[in-house]
Amino acid sequence: MGRKKKKEPLPPPPPVINDDAAEYASLYDALEAAPAPAEQHTEQVEQPSNTSTSSVVVDRSGFAATLPLHVRKGQIIPYITFVPTVAFQSTMPNAGTGLAAVEPLAPFTWVGLYPGSVTPKPNKKRAAHTMGSSNDNLIIADEAVKEGVHMINEASTPCVANTWYVKLENGYCLYFTGGEIPANLELLTCYSRNYMKRCYSVPKQCSDPRCISAKHRTHSDMLEEWRQPLVEHKPSGISEQFLQAAGLVAKNGVAVPPATESTMAEM
Repeated sequence: MGRKKKKEPLPPPPPVINDDAAEYASLYDALEAAPAPAEQHTEQVEQPSNTSTSSVVVDRSGFAATLPLHVRKGQIIPYITFVPTVAFQSTMPNAGTGLAAVEPLAPFTWVGLYPGSVTPKPNKKRAAHTMGSSNDNLIIADEAVKEGVHMINEASTPCVANTWYVKLENGYCLYFTGGEIPANLELLTCYSRNYMKRCYSVPKQCSDPRCISAKHRTHSDMLEEWRQPLVEHKPSGISEQFLQAAGLVAKNGVAVPPATESTMAEM
């Protein structure tokens, strides 16, 4: 790398997305110039001219149709989202890049699968972008890629999560909307109680139904009442076989019973 004429201070590291991470990795995003954060977290964020978007020349249904039924070691899960998204400077404190959808989203819309390299071995240098799976593998995303659900930050006070994630039985981690979300509003989630010490405050009343009162969830299991609406809102290209492997439907097309704690255990 060539020398820089002037050393600029690094922005703060992004929040850790892995809900079972053992330590905070000192990773810094090399962010492009971005507009100042909105005064209110709940305001819609207009799409700035220097952001990257996944809404151009992307065959989303074709991508969905090519997904392997099960996550395997050595697999690369694409950074493509099921809906057009835009990356921009997050409105959350101490956060780097955030993600928003460029179109309004209905409840239970599939936003994307956690992307990256699949491996059973942890990488401490990339712990900030590591997600566990239901089959004991880790999914490690590249923080330099500003597209994908690994860019979704945790909601901090006074905001609440509008996007939830669940670890599917076939090893994927699905992010989906928890309610109606306007276009260009930042997508926010809950990292669970297992997330390490935060440098920001989180809502005491979380919108994720797996969180009870002020106690945030300790797992990323599927709730029984989510199965049918997730099936009804599946993206074009997602096959019946994929739904079966994910535990969303049984082979006879009927919703499967809730997964046990052992089958959906955290890493």
